[in-house]
Amino acid sequence: MPLILTLVARQKQNKYVILPRLVVKQKVTVQNVKRLVISHATRKNAIKHVIRSKCEFASNR
Repeated sequence: MPLILTLVARQKQNKYVILPRLVVKQKVTVQNVKRLVISHATRKNAIKHVIRSKCEFASNR
């Protein structure tokens, strides 16, 4: 299943880290989305995927 992004963005340095089920701290815009990073959190590690598609995720907020 793909992540449905009702997303929450937190700013980490120059990158935006997407954390499911947290509070939105940053605006997600079409321009930002290239920099967005989704993290699937596990107890030990976070696997990070760079989002390449622009408009799908930006339309959610």
